[in-house]
Amino acid sequence: TTTTTAPHTVVDDVKAAYFHYWRVVDRLNAKPNPDDPEIDEVATSPLVDFFGDDLRTSKATGVYHLEPAPHSTHRIDRVIVDSGGQGATIVDCYVDRRVKYDRAGRVLDDRVLSRTLTAHLRLISGQWKVSDGEFTSPTTGPARCAP
Repeated sequence: TTTTTAPHTVVDDVKAAYFHYWRVVDRLNAKPNPDDPEIDEVATSPLVDFFGDDLRTSKATGVYHLEPAPHSTHRIDRVIVDSGGQGATIVDCYVDRRVKYDRAGRVLDDRVLSRTLTAHLRLISGQWKVSDGEFTSPTTGPARCAP
């Protein structure tokens, strides 16, 4: 029996970069560090500036996020790579199960939300980076995202 593997595509690279971005976001939201060099590896302006500001605020106020089991999930519904191959758009059904805590460890927000996220990525020096995104269609609970 011969097993064949589908060829690696640009879409695969875009998805991998997007998921890596979220791993960095989750790590830094749990322990805010606005100077973490990995931010510049996964994001570019204007998002890198917003994310840095958000982390500075979290660090100063002592507010952070952790994810209980089961973790937040991302279901990529669509990936569109522009004709020049330098930009891409991802439409993600994101079930946000993050719990927000204050400095003393008290729960500030533990709502589960389903949201559609349209994220934009740019290819910079051979690396896909998230440049911005917009959340739409928030729905309480894990079961629904806009189609």
